[in-house]
Amino acid sequence: MWYTATVEGCVYTWIACLMVMSSTVATEYYGTLIGSFGNTTFHGVEGTIYAIDGSRIWVRGFSYSGAAPDAKFFAGSTDLPSGNGVIIPDENGLTTRLHSYFNEDLILSLPEGTSFQDIKWIAIWCELVGVDFGSVTIPIDFLPPSEISIGELGFTPRVHNVHADDVIILNTRQIKFINLDYDGFGPAAYFWTGDGTPDRNDERVLYPVGSSIRLPSFNGEDVLITFPSELTVQGVDFIGLWCELARQDFGHVRLNSTQTNNIPPYIDPPVEHCQVLVEDKFHISWSINSEENVITFTFRGIIDENEYLAFGISGSTSMTQMFGSDVAVVWIDPETNLPRAEDYYLSAYSQCIPDDGRGACPDELQKNGVSDVVLKSGRVREGVTIISVTRPITTESSTDRSIPLDGDVPVSWGIGFINPTGHVSRHHTNPQNTVTVNFGNPTSDACPELIAPTVIPEPVEPWTIEPIYASPNVPMVAYIGSAGGRRGYQGIAGQVGWGIAWFIDDKLIPEIHVERGKTYTFMVFGGDDVSVLGNYHPFYITNSKNGGYAQQTELERQDEVIYAGPVEGSLCEYKGTTDPEDFATFEKFVLGLTLDCPDDPQPGVLTWTVTEETPDLVYYQCYLHRFFGWKIHVTSPNNSESSTPNTTQAPTDEPAPTSSSETPTMRQDPLSSVTVVSKDITMTTPDKTSSVSVVSNDVTTTTPDKTSSVSVVSNDVTMTTPDKTSSVSVVSNDVTTTTPDKTSSVSVVSNDVTMMTPDKTSFVSVVSNDVTTTKPDKTSSVSVVSNDVTTTKPDKTSSVSVVSNDVTMTTPDKTSSVSVVSNDVTTTKPDKTSNVTVVSNDVTMTKERKETSPRAATATKNVEKIPSTSGVGKTKTRAINFMICLSILVNLWFVFI
Repeated sequence: MWYTATVEGCVYTWIACLMVMSSTVATEYYGTLIGSFGNTTFHGVEGTIYAIDGSRIWVRGFSYSGAAPDAKFFAGSTDLPSGNGVIIPDENGLTTRLHSYFNEDLILSLPEGTSFQDIKWIAIWCELVGVDFGSVTIPIDFLPPSEISIGELGFTPRVHNVHADDVIILNTRQIKFINLDYDGFGPAAYFWTGDGTPDRNDERVLYPVGSSIRLPSFNGEDVLITFPSELTVQGVDFIGLWCELARQDFGHVRLNSTQTNNIPPYIDPPVEHCQVLVEDKFHISWSINSEENVITFTFRGIIDENEYLAFGISGSTSMTQMFGSDVAVVWIDPETNLPRAEDYYLSAYSQCIPDDGRGACPDELQKNGVSDVVLKSGRVREGVTIISVTRPITTESSTDRSIPLDGDVPVSWGIGFINPTGHVSRHHTNPQNTVTVNFGNPTSDACPELIAPTVIPEPVEPWTIEPIYASPNVPMVAYIGSAGGRRGYQGIAGQVGWGIAWFIDDKLIPEIHVERGKTYTFMVFGGDDVSVLGNYHPFYITNSKNGGYAQQTELERQDEVIYAGPVEGSLCEYKGTTDPEDFATFEKFVLGLTLDCPDDPQPGVLTWTVTEETPDLVYYQCYLHRFFGWKIHVTSPNNSESSTPNTTQAPTDEPAPTSSSETPTMRQDPLSSVTVVSKDITMTTPDKTSSVSVVSNDVTTTTPDKTSSVSVVSNDVTMTTPDKTSSVSVVSNDVTTTTPDKTSSVSVVSNDVTMMTPDKTSFVSVVSNDVTTTKPDKTSSVSVVSNDVTTTKPDKTSSVSVVSNDVTMTTPDKTSSVSVVSNDVTTTKPDKTSNVTVVSNDVTMTKERKETSPRAATATKNVEKIPSTSGVGKTKTRAINFMICLSILVNLWFVFI
């Protein structure tokens, strides 16, 4: 019997405890329901409106696209929504047009002097076009929530002098005692609440909040108490003072449901910790709910359209490290104007490879990955993007990291662009040093307000990149390098890349022109180590604007045609730390880049024969990654865009600018290679030692370097840019201009006019018809004749000889050798320093140097070796020497006579 009674008693006690627990658990209460925006809304308007009290409303889950030109919260007394109402200020107290919102909870105050008795509706109204985008009707006889008086506190006679003139319920968790008295002598007295009548099984309401000390004395004070988060006044039957030690009720007042069914909701004050990541640019704040194992992150940033903000736990426990990081990525989708959030795990320094989840990929694409970042809300307010997400504090997922709440934790963050596939591109802003956050005990709880600039910056203009008119005889060289941001790939191609892109012949994604029926060669230095995804870029030619065949699904691959490749070679990459947007021209930007190659780079060779079936537009791309390359224009020989596509630059009738600090030259290969042909094709690749370009028909371009500049043309046009060392310009028909420097001055014209300004070092005089005399000095010797005969005595330093009709012979010295002939024959013997080969019409002979760069080796392979005809030159030279000797003998004969 005792056992049965005991069991029954325990059961009844357990049931009673459950009843008490169920009556005290807080429920979601937002005030008195007014209504929800109906189905007939525009611009994505959604949400439910509650009355908090007589002057405030709580708009829960509010969404709006922000696309309308002048939409605002309106309230009015007309039967239907109209412009004859009052503007309800937004959550910041502003009456400007609404921007975008997604699932936001907004607390708004009615305009001063306006009450619910004065209005019949609340709407999202566009003043400019006079349209209701969504509205809620105020119910007839609507009573908003209000504070409730529940009467006087205290017994007669008083116990420990406990008394209050009134007890007022302010909201669901707060009660105020008006003019409270208590002598403070109770040994363990507390504010006390619970179900039924006061007894020892009820619970404390701590005062002050969070303090467990017994109550002090009160002498006619107004005292505010706040219930713990798990309690509301609707779930209890009384409030009073109780002494735990004496188990004595000092006084209480009762509550009932009729008193508490229309009171204001309690609104938690925002408790957020915050840290500045980028001053005036990017703040991260967070709040922790340990009981539910949830942390809420709020991203605030001033970013451009389609830019993302990323923040999370570093891949290293000791430093900021992108590799292995677990980050949340947030942005505003420009198509829908709605916020987006994704959980990312950075498994490699690479663009995301969706097939296997390698690289910077969302967790859902990773093997065994779990996406646990949940979008909570988002909006753009006065130019500031604000997006909140939640995620677990501790996790067992292999692609997620738990967040320690004790001590400094290394974090990773970044700002970049979302690419057309919806994935992140390489960040353009990220921490340069280790950044730590103490999530559990932050040093600061507040960040300064982010204020977007009021002046709209000028749009960034993309660079102009000169096109390449490709030659079948001259391979093109492909490197990897900085994509140049909005001035580079993004501005030129009109889409976001990864952050690196192809450089062809030292130009960032130039447009290439080719002809059908011809074969072209690319020497590829894009990386050949497949184990390092970020450095592996096979080169191929395709009809896909985006490339990245390896990333595509089987369905996507059905639409792609590959015309050549892929091929891979050693990695050579242009690297730099400067901001591309600081440079108005690509030529200036590239000066800050350094070409990083292995000691013995081995190119991959892609040979492509353009067939008649090749479409007019194809692309060179990376086989593994998307958004790396650009256009190849294909024409037929009889429909070519240019009659002389014989240079690596677009033909032009304008003279090239002279070299100066304002027109910097491109950084070149570490070795020297120059190849010049005068009929159809010419390519010149200056290096750090010399630059010579010669063409005998129409057009030539040359890029002098820091050592020397020589340009010779035998028909119409020449461009030359002297440098600080020497200046030589020769033309055999009409006009030439030259700007001598401080070292030497040579000017030659072959028909009518000559200009000559001798300096202190050398003196050279040339006449273009019959006879010339020259007195070389000890430094240099230059002789030019345009008709029949010339003699020259080279010195020990240099030798340059140019003839425009028939014959020349030159004896190179130990330093350099340049020989140019525009009609029939030339012989030249290159020295050990540079390699120059020039052909103007029929014949050339060259002796290749032993050291060549990848580019030089490629160029020399395509220059046909033609047998020497130097015997002809020797025969004519003997004739010339005989005439000279005869002339000397005649002169001596006259002297002796």
